[in-house]
Amino acid sequence: MKDVIKNILAGDKDAFRELVKAYGPGMRVYLSGRLSDKPMVDDLMQEIFVAVYWNLKTYDGVSDPQLWVRAITRNKLMSYLRTHYSQKNSVNTLKVKIEEALLNEMECFSANESEVVYRLKSCLKKQSDSVGSLLQSRYFEGESVINIASRLNTTVSAISSELYRVRKQLKLCIEQESEF
Repeated sequence: MKDVIKNILAGDKDAFRELVKAYGPGMRVYLSGRLSDKPMVDDLMQEIFVAVYWNLKTYDGVSDPQLWVRAITRNKLMSYLRTHYSQKNSVNTLKVKIEEALLNEMECFSANESEVVYRLKSCLKKQSDSVGSLLQSRYFEGESVINIASRLNTTVSAISSELYRVRKQLKLCIEQESEF
């Protein structure tokens, strides 16, 4: 693979395809194990390979190129997760709260968190049966968005959008419940 990198650095653009073929499948498995959103995996893979291409000149030529690519992959993934799952992002924070509320027993929450969980449970009761079933499948049973979409004969995008919409509604409902 070191020869392939030398060829890329010498201007052989076709050699980069060999690098993608060699490391792409492993990278996809690694990212798919950490992200449930297939389109995001694809986007992140593109970002990673662009970063690999532009940073090839920094590769020392001595270390294992696979470890070098893995380090870039890990760093890009961590950057993505920090950006998209930050505590500042209230929708994702709410998603975590929903997952905790549906997956864990309520005794483990502090007084403040238990109030949020109480409001969340109240808001969940107001949802339709189909929404309740969707939340049950995704957050309680841990079913992937891909499996839910397949089972319901719809698209992954439609299920992801519905989950996003429901999380926003639940967030609003929790906020309104706290006003009373």
